[in-house]
Amino acid sequence: MPKAWKTVLAVDDSRLFLDFVREMLTPWGCRVREAISYKDAMAALREETPDLVLLDLTLPDRNGDDLCKVMKSTPSLASIPVIMVSASERIEEIQHCIAAGCDDYLTKPINADVLRTKVGRVLGVATRRSLRVPIQIKIMKGEGGGLFGYTRDLSETGIALIADEPVPVSRRVEIHFRDPDTAHRISCRAVVRRAVPMGPSQLLGLAFEGLSDRDREAIRRIVNARAREQGS
Repeated sequence: MPKAWKTVLAVDDSRLFLDFVREMLTPWGCRVREAISYKDAMAALREETPDLVLLDLTLPDRNGDDLCKVMKSTPSLASIPVIMVSASERIEEIQHCIAAGCDDYLTKPINADVLRTKVGRVLGVATRRSLRVPIQIKIMKGEGGGLFGYTRDLSETGIALIADEPVPVSRRVEIHFRDPDTAHRISCRAVVRRAVPMGPSQLLGLAFEGLSDRDREAIRRIVNARAREQGS
């Protein structure tokens, strides 16, 4: 796992919530661990110290605010930031979270941008930075244009490509490639943002332009899948 990755322990007995947290935070460089109860969370905390705990107020065995109080009163756990999650906007529940010593709180249903912003603020990470994952994919030129090169890494916004021929910065090119898992064809225009000589080859930084919603979602799925593999 890259050193820049942050570990987030998500504590909730809702599979929907846990899947949502993983989907939202993994592309932003977070490794998400899960616990479904107070007991599971304590076991996870003893096993590994996370960089952040996302803690639901209502758990099946004990309330989340009890866990937060225990953490904040335990020297080895007190410095771990806690964002508590409440299913209600009622002021009493929010006060419970604050009184327990949490660093911030969220209310369900959770907005993805609010989640990333609060997590980013607590962890001190740039949550809007697109995650890049190392992967080799064959990139083709336009229609019938032949091989362009192979990717070194991929993000939702572009690729780093090792090409055999020089291409000037600011040049726009038509490219297409296949999703390595589904064989779905992804086609778009890309602009050369960076060109670095590498012996007989050239390392190109390409930014995607004109992606369809379907192709953008396919790229996001590839990045998320590889990120999960590398973070596991």
